[in-house]
Amino acid sequence: MKAHPGAFLSVSFDIDEKGIPFNVQIDKPSDRKLDDEVIAMIREWRFEAALSGGFAVQSHASIDLLAGPRPLEGQPRPVRRLQN
Repeated sequence: MKAHPGAFLSVSFDIDEKGIPFNVQIDKPSDRKLDDEVIAMIREWRFEAALSGGFAVQSHASIDLLAGPRPLEGQPRPVRRLQN
């Protein structure tokens, strides 16, 4: 995301029982190249699966991303919001 400093994206996706994201969608598209780069990046991420009754289940996640340089020490960092 280096080429698009300041670009803001809202992304949602599902996470399967093994913690692998799928159905990745850009909720607020910005630039096709950036959108494709973000989708590819998220598809590489791995999560701990959500649990229900002690069993792994599919879940849904939504995150907001801001493209730009790495945050400086002490500055706020993005927070991932997960939903079952």
